[in-house]
Amino acid sequence: MHRNENYSGRQISLCFDDALITQKNLVEELGICATFAVPTELVGSSSRHLSWDDLRELQENGHEISCHSHRHNEWGEEGY
Repeated sequence: MHRNENYSGRQISLCFDDALITQKNLVEELGICATFAVPTELVGSSSRHLSWDDLRELQENGHEISCHSHRHNEWGEEGY
C-alpha cells in the first residue's frame, strides 16, 4: 500500500525481518508501508532494534506488525 492516494504505478509488498531501526527509517524516507515481522526478544534490546513505542507508531501509521517468534535462533549447521 502506498500512502499517496494519487499513486497509479506498480505496487510491491515489503516485509522486514528482525525489527531494525534502519527499516523504520527507510519506509519513513520513502513514504511507503510495509510489514514488520518482529521477534519479541529483540524489541528494545539494543540501539539497532525498534522499541515497543516504535512499533505502536508504525502500526498507527498504517504498517502491519506481524509475529515472527520470541527468539531469533541461529541454526548454523544444525539445521531446522
